[in-house]
Amino acid sequence: MAQEDIPSVKADPAQVIPDSNAPPSTRNRLTPEISYGARLELELSEERNFDLNGARDDHLVLFEPRLRGAASYDPSANFQAFLDLELSKQFALDEPRSTDRDASLELKQIYAFWKHLWDDRLDVKLGRQKFKDPRKWLYDEDLDAVRPYVRFQGATIEFSASRQGLWDEDLIGSDNEDKIDNYIVYASYPILPKADLAAYWILRDSKEPDEDENPIFLGLQSSGELTKRLDYWVELAHVRGRDGRNKIRGWGFDVGGTYEVRVPYRTFLTLAYAYGSGDANRNDGEDRNFRQTDLQDNEDRWGGVTRFKYYGELFDPELSNLEIFTVGVGMRPVSRASVDVVYHLYRQNKAANRIRDSDLDIRPNGLSEKLGSEVDLVVGYRQREGSRLTLELVLGYFMPDDAFPGSAADAYFGNVQFKMTY
Repeated sequence: MAQEDIPSVKADPAQVIPDSNAPPSTRNRLTPEISYGARLELELSEERNFDLNGARDDHLVLFEPRLRGAASYDPSANFQAFLDLELSKQFALDEPRSTDRDASLELKQIYAFWKHLWDDRLDVKLGRQKFKDPRKWLYDEDLDAVRPYVRFQGATIEFSASRQGLWDEDLIGSDNEDKIDNYIVYASYPILPKADLAAYWILRDSKEPDEDENPIFLGLQSSGELTKRLDYWVELAHVRGRDGRNKIRGWGFDVGGTYEVRVPYRTFLTLAYAYGSGDANRNDGEDRNFRQTDLQDNEDRWGGVTRFKYYGELFDPELSNLEIFTVGVGMRPVSRASVDVVYHLYRQNKAANRIRDSDLDIRPNGLSEKLGSEVDLVVGYRQREGSRLTLELVLGYFMPDDAFPGSAADAYFGNVQFKMTY
């Protein structure tokens, strides 16, 4: 089942750190059966030179306040009704080419959850709900779904049928989100005391008249603790199906580990390598480019207290026709704070003039596989007692290589988030 609390390396179960993007905890009791929680979020971000053109001022500053509230109705141990709403508005500061985004009121989750049915072997969740795997490599999305979970011989098997864009998520605006049906089978089994192995099958069936891409994903996931000081992850996936007249035949993987070093401060060393196949011949009727599900967020923690984009906070690519080499060093100077420095090296598997998904506003030239590199600094702090305070600082610096024009300049990114949960 989707994990809301992800333990850190060498974590004590009592010290599990919740995902700060999860709904606020409904720890305040209104009645014996109804509880609620709320969180105030303030986010300030700055982007510089995302088009890699140093001769043109490409500068964007965004400020977004958000108020998120959740309520839970629990009349018994076997039933829960849950509601999760978020009110937000985005302001563009010091940016003549942008306008402020209208306020939005998003119905992020609303579901009914029947638990411990059929001799404690079956749970069923119905409604808009969060889909999230441990590293958000497959999905991190709110979908309208029917979703039974079956437990058998230590394994948990999840079946779901969902629609993306069934109803607008924004209650006061329009989302214009593509309508896509999703069918998922996800089975997991504990192979070590703190490690799981999972297998999955995912079909995404677009219902848009002008789109004809229906990929099928088959794969294995495994992550957890090998020893008290060593965490690992393995992602292995194959994608097939059709994209218009072309067959889809791609594969990708992501492997890595985080090791805690014996020094005065808790220090973590991370090595990782991710690969998504490319296509050297676009005219043979077979598209060999790997692609992710388009539901992913590619976000995790490596021993610190805050999640971050593990393929790069600035570049933030989808793993498609890419090789990504990653080295990270993290430190916990105190138990509630962490500092991570992460380096990424990017290469295309096959030189192409397209990146399937990235935050950069420029396409490569298709003449070189060398895309560039990025260095990120991630600082996080969490207060655990009373009203939970979370502070996060992210800085990203991207250095283009031969796949971009010789005049291409470096790009910069900064983000500060303040969150207070009641």
